[in-house]
Amino acid sequence: MLYVVDVLTLTAIMAVAVHGYMLIKGLAGLLHLGHAVFYGLGAYASAILTTKVLPPGSFPLSVAAGALAASAGALLIGWPALKARGRYFMIVTFSMQLIFITLVINLSFTGGPDGLSSIPRLSFGPWQPGKRWMLDLGLVTLTFAQVKLLVMTGFTALSFWFCSRIVDSPYGRLIRAVREDEQVAEAYGRDATRAKLSILLIGAGITGAAGSLFAHHFNYVGPSQFELELTMLLLAMLILGGQTSLLGATIGTGLMVGLLEGLRFVLDNWLAVPFEMTAPLRQAAYSVILILILAVRARGLIPERLKRHGRPAPALPPRPVAAEPIPSSGTVTELGEVVLTCSNLQKHFGGLTAVAGAGFSLRRGRIVAIIGSNGAGKTTIFNILSGFERADLGEAHMGRQPILGKTPAEIARLGIARTFQDVRIWNRLTVIENILAARPHQPGEHPAHLFLSPGRVARAEADNIAAAWTLLERFGLADKANDLGNDLSYAQRKMLALGRITAFGPAAMLLDEPTSGVDPKRLDVFLDHIRTFARTDDRAVCLIEHNMTVVKELADWVLFMDEGKVMTSGTPHEVLGDHSLMRRYLGHQKAATA
Repeated sequence: MLYVVDVLTLTAIMAVAVHGYMLIKGLAGLLHLGHAVFYGLGAYASAILTTKVLPPGSFPLSVAAGALAASAGALLIGWPALKARGRYFMIVTFSMQLIFITLVINLSFTGGPDGLSSIPRLSFGPWQPGKRWMLDLGLVTLTFAQVKLLVMTGFTALSFWFCSRIVDSPYGRLIRAVREDEQVAEAYGRDATRAKLSILLIGAGITGAAGSLFAHHFNYVGPSQFELELTMLLLAMLILGGQTSLLGATIGTGLMVGLLEGLRFVLDNWLAVPFEMTAPLRQAAYSVILILILAVRARGLIPERLKRHGRPAPALPPRPVAAEPIPSSGTVTELGEVVLTCSNLQKHFGGLTAVAGAGFSLRRGRIVAIIGSNGAGKTTIFNILSGFERADLGEAHMGRQPILGKTPAEIARLGIARTFQDVRIWNRLTVIENILAARPHQPGEHPAHLFLSPGRVARAEADNIAAAWTLLERFGLADKANDLGNDLSYAQRKMLALGRITAFGPAAMLLDEPTSGVDPKRLDVFLDHIRTFARTDDRAVCLIEHNMTVVKELADWVLFMDEGKVMTSGTPHEVLGDHSLMRRYLGHQKAATA
């Protein structure tokens, strides 16, 4: 019975560590191969403090110190590593795993290769129970081991609640958006690196707390307990249950421990395998389990749970859209406040000149169209103005604020937002979550506010949900609100991109081929929405477009680009009526498709 209680206690502790892994790997999508380091940092911090610094009975303080130590380690590693995208972070965390073991073996205050022993058992202040301590509740008497199991299970429940608050919050939605496409998140004013770092610190802190619980449970910590094998075991537990599900992470931990303990029983009692062979066979077993799960059910036993957002009652009516365009006076300079200006923009990629001295202005209430053949530099200009490319030369201002050299998130927060030529919605967020994740100024996107100002967060989220439903009605997507973005048709994805940029509420909209690939029968709907951006919402709109019908219908001013230069500009009638320019443009198009 004592053995069963001990295994259950260890399972409860490891579930807390897997919760932390789920936040980092599942919620944030960070492939991280050094999770045992955070567990070990928490364990060693508690062991050192309770054996050398803290007075007896400091168990809660010790757990907090373990969490802080792990978060500090995550900050030290994550700040430089997360600035690089892709697999670089995985390589850094794998190296961290090897470095950590080397350090704890060679540092004297960690006990070297012998580790640290005599770590105080579970105790609170004056309550210092001995090994034979019993709790008499009348109907039942609990041993110290059983009380410890209850305490560790309580920590598991607390961890589950804490992580659930994060996963189901606007902050959790932001982390998922960054996971799906961090560049798009930056285009809507979010600092992707800071978001990833924050969830890394939180996940590491939870895992460090689990390491502290382990130290007080086992009363000993040593280097061999926190090697790569432990990281692989925690990863197997996470993948088995479902790496994007908190419930799955908890169940996966219990199942994996049960499988391994069952295997231990079979090896020891039925097959009489020598003791020295048991550990390697168990390692091979969970490796096989991991491979089978990845092959049969890659998302684990429990998939990611999607939060459904109900329509507010009473349902908000759709926002009216302008049916007809306001006639253009033929000259932009007489109209609207100047929002965005750029001049002499230049960009080279090696020996290729992508942009060569381009410049223009955008004004409120007006639509500027940029036309030109593929490779003319149109999208490169959008990339420069939105911060995804750095100009070699030139100037650009949002109002009086210079924007060149700023990050995409900083530029977006100044009031510039864009869509992308390849749509790039957040595929594993629902349609309404795509709208919600783009809404600016959400207090719930700051993790501290979730726990310190829950009322403020709840009120802001209710307002955002109501506004999101209004936008979905406006763009004809209300019936798809709780569908995944990945399940939409191409035209619906295009429409969602327009809804998302509207949700952000920028002063200047950069629309990269917003109607390309759209069924001509639905084209008028898109045109009405784009007109509304300028005429009703009073935004400055700039669009890249190859469909001359769209340009004629929408544009107040047209820029014709070729070889990175603005060759001419004028009203649609002036530019599209220039037969020499059109022959040049159409000739380029034929060459591009030949």
